[in-house]
Amino acid sequence: FIPEFIDMGIDALNPIEVKAGMEPVMIKETYGKDLVLHGGVNDMWDKVPRGAISESRDPKDFDMETFAGAMEATFCYAKETYKNAAIGFLINFQTHSGYGYLGNSHMMKQYWELAKQICDKWEIPYLDMYNEMPFKRMHIPTDHGGDGIHPVYEGYEMLYPHIEKFVESLVPLIPEREEPAPGETSEVTSEITS
Repeated sequence: FIPEFIDMGIDALNPIEVKAGMEPVMIKETYGKDLVLHGGVNDMWDKVPRGAISESRDPKDFDMETFAGAMEATFCYAKETYKNAAIGFLINFQTHSGYGYLGNSHMMKQYWELAKQICDKWEIPYLDMYNEMPFKRMHIPTDHGGDGIHPVYEGYEMLYPHIEKFVESLVPLIPEREEPAPGETSEVTSEITS
């Protein structure tokens, strides 16, 4: 069904949920150039422990049973696998907390503070829709007849310009180098040989 979405002009897929049987790595490898992939915040709702930021950059040191360890493993993998990609992180807007099945949603602020620290460690820019204006003043229209969490069309219309501006500001982790024209040398080479 994803190719049909792309053909219809859809450029983002939400949610990406491993728990529902989706395979984020396969989806990214197959459709990542055409889609923004938006994962969820199910760790909080499923009461996964926050954990702590690791002092290491070695994946074997990440506690994969925690939100922090899984986030660090994701960033580590993304930076190693997609070296020329522009990577950013969206911190979700505040959701309604009156729904009993939302696990640790009352602790969302603590999860997002930890996420910002992890983004800083891995030098991943983020858009903080949880704490920053104008998002704190926005009432994002959601599907009140359903879960009260996922935005309806009007909600996405409010978020889109801010997310688009953020995505456009992202730069590749390792900028692609322009090849010198035949007979020219790069500045680095010239400096080394002179």
